[in-house]
Amino acid sequence: MDIPFVRFAVPCLILYMFYWVFALNPYVDDGGDDASQSAARSQVLLARSKALLREGKLQEALTPTLELHKMYPENHIYVGQLAHIYMSLGRYREEAAMWEKFLQTAPLPWEGCPAIGLAYRHQGLERKAFDAFERCLKLDGGNSDSLFFHGHALERQGQFGRALEMYNRGLQVSPDYPDLAGA
Repeated sequence: MDIPFVRFAVPCLILYMFYWVFALNPYVDDGGDDASQSAARSQVLLARSKALLREGKLQEALTPTLELHKMYPENHIYVGQLAHIYMSLGRYREEAAMWEKFLQTAPLPWEGCPAIGLAYRHQGLERKAFDAFERCLKLDGGNSDSLFFHGHALERQGQFGRALEMYNRGLQVSPDYPDLAGA
């Protein structure tokens, strides 16, 4: 056998085997089709959800948003969007659950404040509302909304001295905050 032929043929054969294993082998699934279909599906769902929200069709927007949340359960944007939809629909139990999840998944969890406490208050769950406002204050103690709502929760519990302290702290942060000025 001719040695130059062998030197050429063996590497070509090895190269072909690698090519077959990684590119042509029908038994190897690269996952590309599922991933690209999933990405395309999520883009369609997101566009549909946004369009329905712009049109004020909240109940209809719930379906694609829930599907997005199912596809990406840790995505805080979809969690927050669901919380807003539930709030607008008056479904405060579901809203509170979404805000709880938002506080766990969002890079800036205080953006769920004071909405989480208000969701509990709308349900008549004053203790949970108080706890939520307190958590919000711990997340961002310099936020005038957190100071106001925690102060208001203290006031509703009859703790007028502590409430006044919160209101005064809030006025130091935001002297022009109208709710704090009137408190």
